[in-house]
Amino acid sequence: MDGFDCRAGGSYRFLQRGEDGDDEYAFRGVFHTVRQDALIVQTFEFEGWPDVVTLEFSTFEELPGGRCRLSGRSVYPSVEAREQYLATGMESGMSQGYDRLEELLAGRGPRNG
Repeated sequence: MDGFDCRAGGSYRFLQRGEDGDDEYAFRGVFHTVRQDALIVQTFEFEGWPDVVTLEFSTFEELPGGRCRLSGRSVYPSVEAREQYLATGMESGMSQGYDRLEELLAGRGPRNG
């Protein structure tokens, strides 16, 4: 993580390594709305495609047992931009990240490999 300031007007930037460990990818964005336990509205940008900025909405719904449901929605500037992101395998990477987060929050720790 290169920076993470989760507040309205704050920003974030993180680096991710490719599967071979050699390639590095940078992502960044700005937080527009942050309402604790309710809503985050932010931008998302892959620095490799600087002209494609998405708007992301994350909502949190309280569930029984001290749990919550996280729902997300991303709005792309065009259908072509959305398809370009999906073609990279981003969807499976995001699913893996959420699976690891669920394991961590459940106290099982992240998977190895």
